[in-house]
Amino acid sequence: CSFIVKANQAKAFQKDLEALLDKDFNFPEAEVREKYVDDMVTLFKKGYISSDCALEFETYLEFGKYNEKYSVKHADEKERRERFTFFRQDYHDVKSLTGKELYTKQINRFSDMTDKELRVLFPRISLPKLSKAEVNPVSKINVELNSSYLDNLKLAKGVQEIWTLTRSLVMTWIGERPKQSPSSKTKVCTAPPDGTASVAAVESCQITGHD
Repeated sequence: CSFIVKANQAKAFQKDLEALLDKDFNFPEAEVREKYVDDMVTLFKKGYISSDCALEFETYLEFGKYNEKYSVKHADEKERRERFTFFRQDYHDVKSLTGKELYTKQINRFSDMTDKELRVLFPRISLPKLSKAEVNPVSKINVELNSSYLDNLKLAKGVQEIWTLTRSLVMTWIGERPKQSPSSKTKVCTAPPDGTASVAAVESCQITGHD
């Protein structure tokens, strides 16, 4: 029963295909037309193609153009049919694109190859494993994060010496040492009697955060 069904399906496919060829194609030689029909019916019987004779014949013609373009030669009919199957899948994938996809796909010289064959040609690249980056103990950012960085910077730039010298000059001008409460962190800077003060004296007060 199954055999009869398949035979009837093959006859229907052949009839539709012949009608399509007679309507839309003009072959200069009858042998060319007959070969197309024989090849297509064989592919249909073996399950390589669907019953959509228009789409399948278009694919078959494109496969022929593909072989000519890339000078593809097949060892025998079995290999040719297998390569046609791989090409057919790619060709139908390209035709099914709507333009809304975030990618593009087209026929190229690898379109009749299997995924396994492509992996041999383009082996997977092994990415390096994640690892901890080595930290440079003397890098700028590590020095800035060090709590003793500012103290060391003051000493290196002589800030402490500048503050000591400026304080002595101010005390000389005002003629007395300012009183400071042991519990207070505020230093009072008084201007000289003539109303002038050195820039260094003013800056020394600003540096320590006092008015």
